[in-house]
Amino acid sequence: MTINLGGIKEKRPSDGAGKTTIQLKDYSGHTAEEVDEWVSLKRQRKTIDGQMKVIEGKLKSEALDYMYKSNHNKDRPDSTVEAVGKEGSVKISFQDMYSPIQMTEKNQPRIDELEQAVGHHFNETFKKDFVLSIVGSQIPEAQRQAFVNDLNDLMTLYGADNAVEAKQTVAPLKDIFHVKRHTLFTPEENMKLNALIPVRTMIR
Repeated sequence: MTINLGGIKEKRPSDGAGKTTIQLKDYSGHTAEEVDEWVSLKRQRKTIDGQMKVIEGKLKSEALDYMYKSNHNKDRPDSTVEAVGKEGSVKISFQDMYSPIQMTEKNQPRIDELEQAVGHHFNETFKKDFVLSIVGSQIPEAQRQAFVNDLNDLMTLYGADNAVEAKQTVAPLKDIFHVKRHTLFTPEENMKLNALIPVRTMIR
């Protein structure tokens, strides 16, 4: 039975084009040499990338600790730390971006610990949200079209034409938690909070 989805956006599947592989013919006579050089450089890059990630991890950890201490009680906190060496410098930026924690039984202890750590500031710095999704196969077949029709009417009524998918999350309030954390919490408390809800960090 085909359901008329009306105004609900339908997710289009990929068509699978370009999934097969054919071998490149070596017309130039240099293809194999170029491939070998590329593979060799890729291996070297992998080794270098691994070494850089270790160093980046140490720099991010040191910069994070320093930033929380330096920004303590600042209403307009700094977001970038510069580490200087003999050969140049590295900037570590802390963005107002945090991955939401999905509200599941597995994550509940982490959420409880987060709420306890934030304390009475939770409602002013965090939000609990939800997204809805619907599994059509769980609706009796004879009622599916009527359900979709009513859902479209309901979304139109509430101005929610792009709605519908389902999961609940806990996340910091944009432009609030990231700034206020430096006046609401001590550097040590912020380090603990970062273990629960890590700040997105970039290094360049």
